[in-house]
Amino acid sequence: MMSASRGPRPNVSTIRRRGDPVLARVARAVPADVLSAPAALAVMPVTQWALSVGRQGPGGAGAESDVAHREVSFADAVADLHRVLMDFRDREGFGRAIAAPQAGYDVRVIAAFLDGTAHTLINPTIIRKSSRRRVLWDDCFSFPEDLVRVARHVTVTVRFHDTHGRQHEWKDVPWAVSELLQHEYDHLDGILAHDIVRPLTIQPTDASPRAEAARIVHRALQRERGGFPLVEGDTPPFIVVIGVISHRVRRQLPRECELLVGDELESPSHL
Repeated sequence: MMSASRGPRPNVSTIRRRGDPVLARVARAVPADVLSAPAALAVMPVTQWALSVGRQGPGGAGAESDVAHREVSFADAVADLHRVLMDFRDREGFGRAIAAPQAGYDVRVIAAFLDGTAHTLINPTIIRKSSRRRVLWDDCFSFPEDLVRVARHVTVTVRFHDTHGRQHEWKDVPWAVSELLQHEYDHLDGILAHDIVRPLTIQPTDASPRAEAARIVHRALQRERGGFPLVEGDTPPFIVVIGVISHRVRRQLPRECELLVGDELESPSHL
């Protein structure tokens, strides 16, 4: 569950929420000549956009000229990014990674804490993806109220640099790390799970346990939204389409609906 029990400490940046213009921007890469010089990298200026400032249009897009910002050193930005992640972990007891735009920074960096070790991934690139994908209900620091159904590659290989300018390659990482890195990589390209939602579609003639569970979820979502229909047609049978489930509805679901919130393998023929 992504709900926060208390606010962040005052010495860390605020995690940006869905609708903040910075989350819709493509982050800037660190230039190759700077990467090769750690001393220059540490002092390289990085833009940090102000919190939800400026006009926001549909999907949270804002005019760049309207958004206030400040410049900080790369070293300070990376240190702050790790503090934001560890602060969230201290408060909530979970959290494995955060992308720089989630703290307002315009730079292609991911801060991760995996197996007890902190990692800084600079200019990460996914260089290989498995043909098979897995469907999961994704959540995020930036939309803590939602679970979003998306498809991710079962394994990926990621190439990146560290703060000393050294190149690394994580080959065919396991599913738990694979889906995490794909999620954070999307943030660097201004993509949220809501932008790539893979809705679950149930046909009227489907009488399987999974279909019945989906209809229970559908009715719960309708109640949460005051009865507003989520699909065309207001009387059964109709097509049920579910792409986003709130954590509040998730907590209220009966046990028979658990199969809807698990991971599912997806055949390459469906891609």
